[in-house]
Amino acid sequence: MYFDPFRCWPVQTRQAMRFVRGRVLDVGSGARRHAPHLQERGYDVLCIDNSPLALEVCRRRGVRETREMSVYQVSRTLGIFDTIIMMDGNLALLADVDRGKRLLERIDRITSHRARIIGETCEPHQTDDPIHAAYHESNRQRAKSRFVCGTGSMSERGSIICSHLGTSFATSWKGPIGR
Repeated sequence: MYFDPFRCWPVQTRQAMRFVRGRVLDVGSGARRHAPHLQERGYDVLCIDNSPLALEVCRRRGVRETREMSVYQVSRTLGIFDTIIMMDGNLALLADVDRGKRLLERIDRITSHRARIIGETCEPHQTDDPIHAAYHESNRQRAKSRFVCGTGSMSERGSIICSHLGTSFATSWKGPIGR
């Protein structure tokens, strides 16, 4: 899955890639497929992840720019981005209303006026895989498995484009959505 060519990606993920523009920050990029694909299409992509090993895989796959860091550490020193991608469930980094608001404010400081966030969510508990089910149960036991969505006062420019369980949607974060 992480190394699949574009033609094998889920439809909603392929559709979401149509909204990428300009300089791209791939949040929690891991060893995934998005950055190499976007680089092949001519985009300038910076991958950030907490895992040095995941970033090593990125570099071996040809990703030119990587940084070992948390999304909560991003700053203007990285430059300005036109697209933030938070794929494979990384929208969960918004965590809850308070952390989500703080993270979106941080992202707002490193993005252009018409920037957009493209993300992907999933329902992690809908799985038949016994390993995943055991992992989720372990998280529930430790009270880690919670993701609260809500609205806060966010900047009025940009867009968030999200694919969720086979459906793509877009909403305003910085202004009207357009290519």
